[in-house]
Amino acid sequence: MIDALRKHGITVRNLDDLASRLERVTDYDKARQELDETQSALAGARAAAARQAADLQARLDRISGNRVQMADKAVQEDAMSAMLWQTGAPGGTDQERLQAVLAQASQTEKTNGDLTGQNEQMRREIARVKGNGGSGLPYCWTTLDGHPEYMLRVDLHDDNVVVSDISPRPRSGDPAWQLLDAVPRGQTITIATLISEVAPLDRDGTAKKCRYAVEAFDGTGRTNKIGYKFLMGRLWSVFMVREIR
Repeated sequence: MIDALRKHGITVRNLDDLASRLERVTDYDKARQELDETQSALAGARAAAARQAADLQARLDRISGNRVQMADKAVQEDAMSAMLWQTGAPGGTDQERLQAVLAQASQTEKTNGDLTGQNEQMRREIARVKGNGGSGLPYCWTTLDGHPEYMLRVDLHDDNVVVSDISPRPRSGDPAWQLLDAVPRGQTITIATLISEVAPLDRDGTAKKCRYAVEAFDGTGRTNKIGYKFLMGRLWSVFMVREIR
């Protein structure tokens, strides 16, 4: 797997390194959630302070002369102090707390941007690592130039499937074909029957750390999207699937 990752331009020292990098995604998501919660709290404090200031200003409008000026200054200072106190910012004075809040907001924005970029990068790497339907496994059969070879054709219908061989049969002498002897060809069967009969082939692929591939032709009704997704999901549980619609 390490060699396969390197072919895709991903430098991974070993499986522990890969596992560690995958765990970082979870850590990044958690850190980003905490940052979002901090930003939300700050926004709420600012909104509350703004409402308080508006209410106090309405009261001040009813006061005249010097009392207005004195009260205005005192109230604004109290409102600012209350807002800064609610943020929990460090500092002994309102000016120091305000500077701390602005610095924290700037750092939060920068950190959030860094985490967003790092998270997206890791997700792209995971997507490359976990290719082929998310299994992370290679195809069991491929051509010399790396293209998959498909064993069966599976026609999907609303309530069942019809399995047929691909002609000419690829790798006709491969022992893997014997594992499919129990699969009925050319007749209508349920998807459950197909999955049951291909279980030996599925176990063979698991032992070899690869997956066999089939072609799936969509013959379900135009309005039967749920049935189509169900059938495809069952196929993907044991095969790599090339969808042909």
